[in-house]
Amino acid sequence: MLEDTTKDQENLREQDHNSIEQSLDNFKLTIDKKTLVKSLYYVQSVVEKRNIIPILSHALLRSNNNSLEVVATDMDIVISSLATAKVIAEGEITVNAAMLYDIVRKLDDNEEILLEFDNIKSLLNIYSGHCYFRLPTLPVRDFPKIDDLDYQHNLTLNSITLKTLFDQCKFAMSTEETRYNLNGINLEYADKRIRLVATDGHRLSVATSHPIDNLPNFLPIIIPKKTVTEIRKIIDELSSDVNINISNNKIKFFSDNFSLTSKLVDATFPKYHSLMPTGNDKILEIPSKEFKTAIDRVATVTNEKFRGVNLIAQDGVLEIAATSDIGSGAKEQIKIKSNLENKFKVGFNARYILEAMNVICSEYIYFSFKDPFAPALITEIEENPESHFQYIIMPMRV
Repeated sequence: MLEDTTKDQENLREQDHNSIEQSLDNFKLTIDKKTLVKSLYYVQSVVEKRNIIPILSHALLRSNNNSLEVVATDMDIVISSLATAKVIAEGEITVNAAMLYDIVRKLDDNEEILLEFDNIKSLLNIYSGHCYFRLPTLPVRDFPKIDDLDYQHNLTLNSITLKTLFDQCKFAMSTEETRYNLNGINLEYADKRIRLVATDGHRLSVATSHPIDNLPNFLPIIIPKKTVTEIRKIIDELSSDVNINISNNKIKFFSDNFSLTSKLVDATFPKYHSLMPTGNDKILEIPSKEFKTAIDRVATVTNEKFRGVNLIAQDGVLEIAATSDIGSGAKEQIKIKSNLENKFKVGFNARYILEAMNVICSEYIYFSFKDPFAPALITEIEENPESHFQYIIMPMRV
């Protein structure tokens, strides 16, 4: 009899313990499908698809104060997104980020989603309309801790300005992993302005903001290529300002509903100032749209790898010409203004020109040269309200 009573007490204690543990770890909420898929879209992309550390393939989901915070990391970048939700029970769980995103994006747009954590089986239950899914979870304690650093510098940029600066540089970043100091964008202070610089050794893109009030003077840093890609996606739909914090080895971008913290490239960016061309006294004034479409059309016949085109300027006309090793050829002429006295011919990689023209808003550009072998310079003629853009490109033998 006494033995039975003792067993009953032990069972009650175990039930109480499980009940307390479940209430502490519980997680239950409802959320709009479009809201959730948008939040997961930005966060899950930072996760490496093939990960030898299981927890790094997971996102941390935290529910409280009628909001859902979703966090993911690859140990170099941490992205956090905040979405409005109806929280029934507060808690934290981790779940495979890519799998959850794939499930949610395929659900009916008109159906609300219920997320509920089964603490006993360590499963996340997903309900939407007539659909039901369950996903395994991993312990929250295994998820990497997000450190709160003391940042030395704080600044704020209009999101449109930040988009423009990134777009005018990111295409020129190097894709060669061995040149890690070129695998990103150099960010620096430049006389009360923000300047972004990128190069792959063949071209150099420089985008400088207009003067910014209360801008702190900070040392140059290199933002990694992956970070540039991720933050550019996030701010694409933003209309609000973006806050930027900078420390010796990290940078943090954040606004009301997101934050992205990233390690910096531990290297020194090339002394690009010495690469800026001087003495480019041969100047062409070219209509941007016509130039871009002509380059694109003529380059159709070129070698897929090098895509070389010749520019021949004479008597107010610019001819864009190309041939291929199989005998194909093309040429097109557009009217220009120039200060040339004699015929001038120079060759370029068509892709390098097109990528620059894609981010130019000015109706006309200046294309200036010293000779057919020295770096050429492209600048916008009309003042851009967001930035001042300079693009240096090396000629090639075509």
